[in-house]
Amino acid sequence: MALSRSTARASEPPAGPSARAGARRTPRLILEWLVLTFLVGALSVWLGQGPRDSVAGRFVRLDAAIYDQINRWRVVPWPRNATLVEIDEVSLARIGRWPWPRAIHAALIESLTEAGARVIGLDILLAEDAIDDEMLVAALATAPTTVLAVASEMDREQREWPIYPVVTVDGVTRLGHVHFGFDLDGIVRGLHLVENGVPAFSLALFEHGGGTSTQRTVAEALAEVRGRPPDARPRAGHDGRFVLLPRLDPRGERVSYADLLTGEVPVTRLRGRTVVIGTTSAGMRDAYSNGLIEGLSLAPGALLHVAALGAIEQSVLATRIAPSAQAGIALLIVLGTMATLYRSRPRAALVAVSLAMLASLALSAALLQNRIWLPPGGILLALLVAYPLWSWRRLETLVAALGRQIAAMGDLPDALRAASRGNLLRARLRAEDPPPGGRPWYSPPAEPISEAVAALQLSAASAATLRELLATGLERLPHGALIVAADGDVLIRNRRAREAFAELDTTPADGLRWLARTFGVAEQALLDGGELKGVECQDRHGRDWLLDASVVHPSGLPALWLIQFSDVTALRALQRQREDMLRFLSHDLRSPQVSILAAIGDLSPGDRTEALIQIEALARRSLELADGFVQWTSAEHKMLEPESADLVELVTQAVESCWADARRVGLTPRFELPDQAAVRVDANLVRRAVVNLVENAIKYGSAGQELLAAVEAEGETWRVTIADRGDGLPPGDPDELFTPYSRGSRRAQGPGSGLGLAFVRLVARRHGGQARARSRPGGGACFDLLLPADRPEH
Repeated sequence: MALSRSTARASEPPAGPSARAGARRTPRLILEWLVLTFLVGALSVWLGQGPRDSVAGRFVRLDAAIYDQINRWRVVPWPRNATLVEIDEVSLARIGRWPWPRAIHAALIESLTEAGARVIGLDILLAEDAIDDEMLVAALATAPTTVLAVASEMDREQREWPIYPVVTVDGVTRLGHVHFGFDLDGIVRGLHLVENGVPAFSLALFEHGGGTSTQRTVAEALAEVRGRPPDARPRAGHDGRFVLLPRLDPRGERVSYADLLTGEVPVTRLRGRTVVIGTTSAGMRDAYSNGLIEGLSLAPGALLHVAALGAIEQSVLATRIAPSAQAGIALLIVLGTMATLYRSRPRAALVAVSLAMLASLALSAALLQNRIWLPPGGILLALLVAYPLWSWRRLETLVAALGRQIAAMGDLPDALRAASRGNLLRARLRAEDPPPGGRPWYSPPAEPISEAVAALQLSAASAATLRELLATGLERLPHGALIVAADGDVLIRNRRAREAFAELDTTPADGLRWLARTFGVAEQALLDGGELKGVECQDRHGRDWLLDASVVHPSGLPALWLIQFSDVTALRALQRQREDMLRFLSHDLRSPQVSILAAIGDLSPGDRTEALIQIEALARRSLELADGFVQWTSAEHKMLEPESADLVELVTQAVESCWADARRVGLTPRFELPDQAAVRVDANLVRRAVVNLVENAIKYGSAGQELLAAVEAEGETWRVTIADRGDGLPPGDPDELFTPYSRGSRRAQGPGSGLGLAFVRLVARRHGGQARARSRPGGGACFDLLLPADRPEH
């Protein structure tokens, strides 16, 4: 097979960015990506939402575990100038069973006052009256600022009410709530800075101990606390910001209550210090599950107050990020990851998801170092869902595309399919010889992937057969054919092309330039993407060619030019002979008839014999036959020259050209025309067709009646109606009237050729319309010419 060397290259599978771009632009896959991105984004936002006083979203364990791991890096030292006075087992053994008399606390407070302690925090509930309250009040009156604990209790209706201390001294004692916030998993990780108008115990110690805070949350909380009466008893509630605490290094000054009271530890050590007094005994302490104290999963409340005091001193209290900001960050991460997944191969997509998850964790850690907590669990889970779902959809799309390709490749004629199966079967028999003992006793069931592979092999064999057939068919086409790349390189040229143009034996430098140079077409029009449809041209040897050139866009391949050229030299010679014959009919045969009619017309009526009258009628008859035949042949073979025209104007011109004949036989023309009727037609042919309809109405109309010329819209077409009030249509099929040389049986006002109505139907069909005849209500006949309307999009 003598195809060019470019044939093999054209048959190679598509590669490169253009092929991949074509696959990426699959509309359904893009739509599925958009839907999946929306769903994953919504899932990440929904999973990330949670209470403001919690570190977790909807997946509590995951967010809490991540927070605890990251929070291990946020360790604050023991607060400076702070001492924890512990009511421990030793103190209980030496002083006695709890509760102790208020006088004991009064004695310790007096000692701390004499030693010069800065502020004293008494993490002991003083909710009930005692006989020695006066001693405690006297001690508080002389002490520095003292912070007393406020707790809460539940009533029968499950309402929470604050429990205030029964002893206070105006101007000296301050209140601080001792509650910590339990997270959704029961672990303490933070507290409310203000609860029911009362600051947190640690916040009160810090403020009244002379400290200053750069934390805006602290300043806001203090502003809310100031001016609130300490003995108010509103319903308990959180009216301050919830803050997250870092971890505390428990290595700090801790003193036993009994040692300090008996003087075994000099009280002077506490001069200028913040003293926190609370229970740490295992039998009576308020123990909290927490992640805030290094090495202690259960920690007493007094120690947690010290941890909170250290966080306030270091200004490292963290707050949870706002829900809107959390949703925005989650959507940005999901959108970026999904965009990467869309453009990445499977392995790169897995890496991208892993990096996105690591980036989410790193962002949460970085924000927590800057006192903002972003729960990453929702983002992580959404990304974990996105990767398998998107991978599954891509795999489904790939398998479906392969299935369609297999089906398309296997869509061959039965003979080709049978030949391909036969070739594949013979190949399998050669590769898999049966065992010596015959067929095995067990054959495994069919497996879907194996069946798909077998179908692909069969389709590949079918495609090879089809490719061979197409190459052979292209080579044996009766006309020249070229396939040219967009850059001008000729990929394929068949035998007829090489025989017609010897220069095609060697690849032209530019196929489009060769085409323009050989056939004289505009090269720039081709470069601009124009197409040639049935263009007639001559080469430099004087041969006539019918040229077609169009751009095709194969799936996954760059654009290609398909060029075909047929030698129509002999056909054009025959057409010229036909045109010469028509000229002979229209001139040489008509001239004697015209001369005869002219000579007869010069005679006076008295000189005309009946023979001359008959000769005149026959001459007119032969002249009309010649004119009708010329019109018919011209309309049948003439190349249309369509142009935008107004059908109303064409009808008006046609009727006006026949006006004198109509008045002569006593017909009165009447018009029913719209303002405009846009069409795209060969104006000369359409005008002549309307003239034929008007002349037909004049011949068969009744004198004294009207001749109607109307134009009306009918669907996507314009309908031209010419109607008379004559004898109506003859019996039988009205379509017979449009048969050449058929005149019907109606009474005519003059001779005819029988080609007028046939000409009308021929013009209508060549313009994509139709012609029809129908009886007119009230008598007469209607002839319709329907032509496609010229719409604005044209």
